[in-house]
Amino acid sequence: MLISPVQVKENTSSNWMEKISDETKLSAMSIPGTHDSATQYVSLSPIFQCQDTDIKTQLENGYRYLDIHLVLKKDNFILKHNFAKCKKERSIFSTPLTLDDVLEDIYTFLDKHPSETVIFCAKKENRGI
Repeated sequence: MLISPVQVKENTSSNWMEKISDETKLSAMSIPGTHDSATQYVSLSPIFQCQDTDIKTQLENGYRYLDIHLVLKKDNFILKHNFAKCKKERSIFSTPLTLDDVLEDIYTFLDKHPSETVIFCAKKENRGI
């Protein structure tokens, strides 16, 4: 297959929804998504890591459905997978990833790509912090 330079420069994954008619219902579409979307950096990663990219990169790569699991800690929602905490960085000293962090990534993405829609399923994780 021959790939032209124009094709290489364009990132159609980050704005694929703009090519879909506004009259198309979400129920008529197949929406790409990820399971346990926030687990790029997670404690006990050999067992609980489901993703190798962060939320921002997943959105840029075309994923529009995110699966997140939350636990309320004080006044903040912390992302978890089972009893493993999702973290902002790979370091063992990293702070936990929060719902605010994820929403910031989503809002930043949508500001840059207004034709796109992001759906996420927020579930209560049954195991506490």
